Amino acid sequence: MDNTIDILATNIQKFRKNLGLTQEDLANTLGVTFQAVSKWENAKAAPDITLLPTMAELFGCYIDELFGKRVKTELHFDLCTELPFPDDTVMREVLCNGRKIIKVKPIG
Repeated sequence: MDNTIDILATNIQKFRKNLGLTQEDLANTLGVTFQAVSKWENAKAAPDITLLPTMAELFGCYIDELFGKRVKTELHFDLCTELPFPDDTVMREVLCNGRKIIKVKPIG
């Protein structure tokens, strides 16, 4: 269990810094104190489970990724071909890492 808390601590800090947020910025967004965020990042405490979905959405990741698990729902396609979606009227939000689609979410 200690390893899980260490992984979570490292990932919270990594994702926060990747967004250019301070501990206080993250705390304000989540409605907690910056001291709480500091404790999470130093593996002295873990965030309340109810905060995990909000954190994952803010960080643009899945909850599993906060715990160091690889997400296997990535889509790969060649940019010279059509996108891997049906030709419909659905608006989609697509998050890419380079040429790799890592998250697709219908809008509306």
